[in-house]
Parts: sequence; structure tokens; C-alpha cells
Amino acid sequence: MFKKKTEKSNFNETVHEEHSLILGVGMPKCGTTAIENYLLRSNDYLMENGYEYPNLEYELVARDMEVPPCKGIYDNGNGGVFIQYYRKNQPAPRDHIYENLWEIIKEKLKYRNVILVSEDFWQSDCYRVVKDMKSHVQDTKVICYLRRQDLYIESSWNQGIKEGIWSWSFTQYIHILHIDEECGYLKKIQAMEEALGGDTSALSIGAYERSQLKNGSVINDFLDRIHIPGREEESAWGNERNERLCGELLDIKRFINSLTRDGEIQKRLLRYIEIYIHQTGDERECYFSPELRKEILRRFSEQNAQIARRYLHREDGRLFCDSDTVPYPVHEDKTVDPRIEEKLIKMAVTNLLGEIGRR
Repeated sequence: MFKKKTEKSNFNETVHEEHSLILGVGMPKCGTTAIENYLLRSNDYLMENGYEYPNLEYELVARDMEVPPCKGIYDNGNGGVFIQYYRKNQPAPRDHIYENLWEIIKEKLKYRNVILVSEDFWQSDCYRVVKDMKSHVQDTKVICYLRRQDLYIESSWNQGIKEGIWSWSFTQYIHILHIDEECGYLKKIQAMEEALGGDTSALSIGAYERSQLKNGSVINDFLDRIHIPGREEESAWGNERNERLCGELLDIKRFINSLTRDGEIQKRLLRYIEIYIHQTGDERECYFSPELRKEILRRFSEQNAQIARRYLHREDGRLFCDSDTVPYPVHEDKTVDPRIEEKLIKMAVTNLLGEIGRR
């Protein structure tokens, strides 16, 4: 949690240096989308409390109708809009769109604190991004949630299957994944600390475990870190489960992904199959064997302990508190039933021929 400022600002008179730029940097699979959705829909409440979550996409277009399309605030947060133009301007000279972004942000900072949130901050060069922010706004602060490495890997693989990004088995995925780079959180956090001038008080780190979140909600926890009172309605936000594919349906989706990368065709094929297997996302399963899970946790135990001691001020070095044992059966990679496979292939070919016929 950041320290409160001793004097309440008069939002009509203060200059932007007296307000803070709050960066919610992710990481992925830590409720970032829930935070983004909440902030976008609750701007009136934020502004009552001296904060704003600006719709940078809308503000840019309002200034310049010729702004090219970007991924958009609804897909990846207002910070995602910023990062798209930041990347286009590295290392090239700044263009007018990027300069317009900063003009918008600094204008907002004259009256209240500004919040930018996106997983893209985490997935970019954290040091350069945060340092660039700090060079524009002296009082820049970072909020970052971390997920236990084994659970993050499992969730990321399932999400990739669900979104049609890949068709690898879990075993293939963990061999392809650069685990040390992807899950070695300490290096990124140290880079952000350096970019903030070594000021650990400007870096708020949280463990993404319900037992460690304020009222068990990532929304309430985020608000608490910037001293905004939570309301009853916030408790429901961020607790919705991002349903996983599981069991046979997961294996079938993997097979569908291997047939086509067309997202619309993937959805149509999956809807057809769901009718046959009547399976919901309520079943729970895991993907690491108990032995491999222990190995992954051992690999990162020292890093996690350093993070806990330095950034959460926990002398015992315990970053994550939930049990290392996951009480769900291990999913076994299976081949798809040949009868279902035949129907899927026929449907994929039919869709493809129909697509060709419409051209």
C-alpha cells in the first residue's frame, strides 16, 4: 500500500507534479482484466476519490480523427493503448500520436491522479517503460500482482488452448516455454525498482492468492493500495471464474486448434462438440504431476523469498501462502475419439469450402 499524501489536493489548482501516475503492470493471469473492466465502468467513483482511468483510445481519436486503429481499451486496458504507441516509437523519434498521449495524461494529472493498467507493461521491457514514465511524471508508482509459478504455467497453457493460440500438449508446452525467463519474477521487479530510482515505496507488490487479497477480491485489494474505500459492490468484481476447458473438451479443443487457426471456425466446431459431450467448465483438474510441481516450486523458492523479504517486508521469506499440494486429479493428454475426429474434419472442410465459395 502506498503512503497517503499528508495534504489533500485542490484538484482545480494543483499542477500535475503533485499527483501520481499509477501503473498496474499485470502480470498475466492475476485478475488484470477484471481490474481493467472495473476501472473503466467505475470512473465516476474513482474521480470522486481523486483518481481517473482515462479512455486513451477515445481521447486520441477526439484529438485526431486520423489516428490508426489500435487494439483498444476494451481488449487490453488503457495501458495497452499506451504501450502500442510506445513500442512504435522505440527507438525511433517520437511521433505526434505518442506526444498527444502524454499531453492527455499530463492534462489529467493537473486535476487528479491517473491510473494506467495493462498486462502489456509486464510483457514489455519493464525497465525502459517505467523509466520513460518516470521521466515524464516524477511521482510514478507501480502496482504488480504475482501468481505462484506452477499455477501461472498451468493457467497460461489452458488459456492458450481456449483462445486457439496453440495445440501443444502440456508436456510439449513446458518444454517449449522459457520457464526461467517467464517465471523468474525477481529480475523484472528489480528492473522496475531501478527505473523508479531505487524507491521501493513506489513499488507495491501483491501475491495473487485469495487469502492474501483484501476481502478476497483483487478489485478491493487494488483500491486499498491507492486508498480508495471499497464498497459492497466491489466485492463481486474479480471473483468471477475465468472458466477453463477441462477433460475431454480440452483435448478436443487442442485438436480443433490443430485443424484451423480461424477463431470463428474454432468456435463453431467447439459449439457442435459441446452438444455431444455435455461437459461444463465446473470440473477441476491440474496438469503438473506432484513431483514436477515440487521441482518447479523449488526452482523459484529463493527468488520468491527475496521478493517477500525486500518488497513485502516478510522476514520469513514467504511470498505465497497456499498449500503446495493441489487437490485435483492430473489431466492426462489423450487423443481424440476417432468418431469425433472424423466429424470435426468433415465440418472443418465444409466450413473451408463454404468460405472459398463466398469469395
